[in-house]
Amino acid sequence: MIATDMVQESFARCNLNAKFIDVFYENFLASNPMFAEMFAHTDFKQQKELLRRGISMMILYADGNAVGRLALQRLGKSHGKHGMGIPPAMYNFWLESLIKTVAQVDPRWDHYVEKQWRDTMQHGIRHIIEEGEK
Repeated sequence: MIATDMVQESFARCNLNAKFIDVFYENFLASNPMFAEMFAHTDFKQQKELLRRGISMMILYADGNAVGRLALQRLGKSHGKHGMGIPPAMYNFWLESLIKTVAQVDPRWDHYVEKQWRDTMQHGIRHIIEEGEK
């Protein structure tokens, strides 16, 4: 288990900003030219809600929650080699885009908040990748 209180509070502050998820996708799509093509036919209204829920599930998973674990197992299956086939290296672009976005949006961002976000998200990403390889 990872201490997630700071991340939960930061995520709540981020969600107060109506542009939070839009800023994430601007950062994410700009982080690698492949992503614009990969997301060309995406319903972003739905995708934005999926992202918000996915981040919530990653926080729950890091906190030891069984619902978070099951949600990340499903994400691993859907994004892994038997699903969308997302290469594990691509998750680094996602993480760095998220970190950049939270730094832009959370008014209380500092290096402690960043470390907690990184620890929490990396824990979840490892689980998603492991599940995706099965």
